[in-house]
Amino acid sequence: MYIHFSILILIIVLSLCFHLKDEIASSSKKQRICWMIFLGYLSVLAGIRSYGMNDTGEYIRSFEKLTIEWKDIIYVLNVGNKVNNRVYTLIIYFIRLFTNNYTIFFFVFAVLQSFFLYLTFSKYSYSFPVASFYIYASQLYGCYFSLMRQWLAIAIVFGGLSLLSQKKYLKYLIVMIVAGLIHQSAFCFIPIMFLAEFNIKKINVITRFFLVIIISVIFIILFKEISDNITFGSYDYVLEAMSLNKGSSILRFWVSLVLVIFIIFERNKIVNSGNNFIFICSTCVIIKSAIVLIATFTSGLYLIRMSMYLEPMCAIMYSWLLSYESIHITDDLLSIKLVRKIYYIFYLVYYIILMNNASIWEYHSIFK
Repeated sequence: MYIHFSILILIIVLSLCFHLKDEIASSSKKQRICWMIFLGYLSVLAGIRSYGMNDTGEYIRSFEKLTIEWKDIIYVLNVGNKVNNRVYTLIIYFIRLFTNNYTIFFFVFAVLQSFFLYLTFSKYSYSFPVASFYIYASQLYGCYFSLMRQWLAIAIVFGGLSLLSQKKYLKYLIVMIVAGLIHQSAFCFIPIMFLAEFNIKKINVITRFFLVIIISVIFIILFKEISDNITFGSYDYVLEAMSLNKGSSILRFWVSLVLVIFIIFERNKIVNSGNNFIFICSTCVIIKSAIVLIATFTSGLYLIRMSMYLEPMCAIMYSWLLSYESIHITDDLLSIKLVRKIYYIFYLVYYIILMNNASIWEYHSIFK
């Protein structure tokens, strides 16, 4: 429990030490330092974790069982050979070639994850306190301790998001393919991310919300139909989970809807900002809420994990909406401070409820 709250304490300390009353600029040196320290701390915690945390034990056993030589790496590099999750396999082979220490393995992986997250957060988050607190309160930081492959894929998709906002479609497609070669779920987000690039002026927020739900439902129906004729191998658990109709907690949807409503109220200011990156993030928030809604009535676990691809965009969106230096809900500084306080209290309560329900307060390190 203490480790989890130490992350919150770090956010508070960094915010007090580096942030002035008028809020630092998103591109400032102080902003970069905050993100470097915060993500660095999470990387250290991820590196020193040990057995007893989620799927950590499985990663440790699979890593220690590996016996790698240069010929194995050459085999993976040969595109003519069939290799699942080729980029992930290549990374883990390279690490195992030089060490059998799983702590180094976890730390190197966490540094890679943090690097791609840093690329976007350090440049596009408008408020470190708001964005980092969302990462904490939404339990997104927990991905450092589990879901290693998928979290790296999520970090890469998010890290390259600026390419999409700059309409460098080919480069971003390459980024998405690399992410998909680490965790195949990233391939599902190739059409979704390009859908998110649609200009907010062309399709209003409410229309997009229902459009995304309809497209998602069609996708699930097609996915089940295709599954009758195709063997997915290691992804058979997806089909099994979806057939159980055991959904996620409805609480996740209602909480996700808060930001959607916020965006609806601020839609004109989002349009007037001319900020294409914020356009994309606003659509990602809507898509995420739609995925969470569907997860409530279908495969809770699988679809909730899929929605994590869009969680970092929610952090960016909140930081923009609640920033002192960008367009916000009102021109009254006292009002924006009040909204921030409500935001912090609301998400802290949400965090405690989630942690208690999931019973995941424990943290096991190599020092215990």
